[in-house]
Amino acid sequence: MTDPLEPMRLATYAELADVLSHVRLLLQSMRRTRQLTMQEVADEIGFSIATVSRIESGKDCSLSNAVSVLRWLDRQTGLASQPRCLEPECPDFGDPDFGEATCPAEHATPRRTPVR
Repeated sequence: MTDPLEPMRLATYAELADVLSHVRLLLQSMRRTRQLTMQEVADEIGFSIATVSRIESGKDCSLSNAVSVLRWLDRQTGLASQPRCLEPECPDFGDPDFGEATCPAEHATPRRTPVR
């Protein structure tokens, strides 16, 4: 039986756990780098300022909030719009520089990561 999540698996579970455990630091770092207030970040993500404050202080990082923060971080870095090959056998698997012309596999069709 084929795993329906296989094409989506771009990292190990341990790597994902590491990212989730650092969401507060990633959020705080991007906010400070962009010189944004907590209110500005809250408005961009769709959170209240209290939620941003709780996340940055490490008091609130529900999975749904972490997903929203990570999607926001992708938009800030431009990664959300980059195509990626999602076939694990492909040499361009997960490569942010992947483009239609660089993937030698016929199965590969560039796919844009959805941004919500």
